Amino acid sequence: MKKDNVAPTITDNQIGDNVWRNTAGTLYDIDFADLNSKLATVQYKITSGTGQTGTIFKDWTDITGPTPLNIESFTDNWQIDFNSLISGVTGYVSVRAYDTVGNLSAVNDVFYVLKDTLTPTIQNNAPQSYGPYSVDPGNIFDVDFFDNGGSKLSYVQYKIHSDPNETGTLVKDWTNIALNIGTTYYTQNWKVDFSALLKEPNTNYISVRAVDFAGNSSTTIDAFKIFRSSSNAPEVYDYQAGDDVWRNSNTGIYNVDFSSNSDYPLSYFEAQAWSQTGQLGDLIVDWTTVLTNLNVAQYTQDWALPETFFNQMREGINYISVRVYDSSPTANVSARYEVFYVKKDTTPPSIPVLIAPNDLANLNYQNILFDWQDSADLASGTTYYEILISTSP
Repeated sequence: MKKDNVAPTITDNQIGDNVWRNTAGTLYDIDFADLNSKLATVQYKITSGTGQTGTIFKDWTDITGPTPLNIESFTDNWQIDFNSLISGVTGYVSVRAYDTVGNLSAVNDVFYVLKDTLTPTIQNNAPQSYGPYSVDPGNIFDVDFFDNGGSKLSYVQYKIHSDPNETGTLVKDWTNIALNIGTTYYTQNWKVDFSALLKEPNTNYISVRAVDFAGNSSTTIDAFKIFRSSSNAPEVYDYQAGDDVWRNSNTGIYNVDFSSNSDYPLSYFEAQAWSQTGQLGDLIVDWTTVLTNLNVAQYTQDWALPETFFNQMREGINYISVRVYDSSPTANVSARYEVFYVKKDTTPPSIPVLIAPNDLANLNYQNILFDWQDSADLASGTTYYEILISTSP
């Protein structure tokens, strides 16, 4: 006689899924086992409240099949029916398992799922055009952003083109207005990188977008136009793309030029480093003089960042802004944001640990396979490994 009065076991390896999701496909790690009469059925259920309360989004549903399973364990990670969830409402997942003689185990709320498939909305309060401006007008641009899907706004950005419908010259690529917002709205007026704008008779077409924490996004093309007129402030010419070479020393040379728009020659220029575009995130290095005593109407030589500046930059990507002054008694000044970025990595990868063969092992075969733990590098990444075999330590 075979007897089984022991219920299956359920092992919850899954914490709550705190990532807001806008698509299906996430796998969850809840395991089931029954070593006696074996598993017959493993199932899940989704409700809007804890303890199987509230609205039933998905009633008891087989995780795998066909049933009866007649297996001792089920340890594959599995998906839920994402479409059964409601955007903005937490889905609490409970599970149960039957064995082949009817013993039951159930666990409520083994994890929860956050769903947000609603895109943010953009409210354009701006006039059709702004300007012309000869100096930076500051935080006057009035486009608001909202998110009612549950995950809340993550960031909002703007982009500048020389022609309508994102055609012509890309004057400035997507640049942050605000980061890590974490609210259902962003309604503060905001600024653009004034020195990047094209001067009249050119037009600057401003597009905007909003992204929530689930990755949903909305974009408004040509939300408004900006006209920029001439002034006495110096000009900054950004001919430098991002510096995609990872650097462990200050070897970069950069092509950003300057010219005077007054009767006075250029005096000096400065650099500043931020962790994000739009002069947002962390201020890594504050304004630091790069070159002085320029005494020219135009400065077109490529230049390097000061050694002290490079040493203060963080490992990773640093977004570099510049600011230039002329020699007028009341100096005219222009600043331009994130003219390029620098990738810095001065920390070597971790030392690989030999797995096989064992240290001091005696081997009697010719083809020896070597294996070691992967090396970790959190900045530029690991490029290659080298192995040295020597008859002496």
